[in-house]
Amino acid sequence: MSQFVGIDGCRAGWFAVMLKNAEEYDFEIFSNIEELWNSLSSAQDFLIDIPIGLKEKDEQGRRCDTEARERLKWPRSSSVFTPPSRCVLHMRSREKASEKSRRLTGRGISVQAWSIVPSIREVDEFLRETPPARKKLREIHPEVLFCALNGGKSMVHK
Repeated sequence: MSQFVGIDGCRAGWFAVMLKNAEEYDFEIFSNIEELWNSLSSAQDFLIDIPIGLKEKDEQGRRCDTEARERLKWPRSSSVFTPPSRCVLHMRSREKASEKSRRLTGRGISVQAWSIVPSIREVDEFLRETPPARKKLREIHPEVLFCALNGGKSMVHK
């Protein structure tokens, strides 16, 4: 059994690294987040590089993103982008979604954020439909993790 699972999106779905202990790990690619959960739900914690905890209308931005930018400082802080609000996840074009987002939050949607909207939507829907996963699945910014592992100093290279 794995203690921790690190998850990131990839073209094939979700890439997961399962840590059993300090020396043992395994990895696997899952086609969707539900398949990943069904296979690995006994793990202690899941850390995923995707925005979770979205809001419908968020004029202030998410506190976790603000704190991540503060810890990372420039230039690494630019790697933490503002995710779209839940209300635009089903829109078909970035232009229309960005327009709606601007009306509701005062901010548009970046090309970077829009490119992962399908993954954001998949995880958002999964968490809304799977209460046990809400206790174990946590968002992580890899840059913040690397900063912590580097003694509180942001990484020099991307």
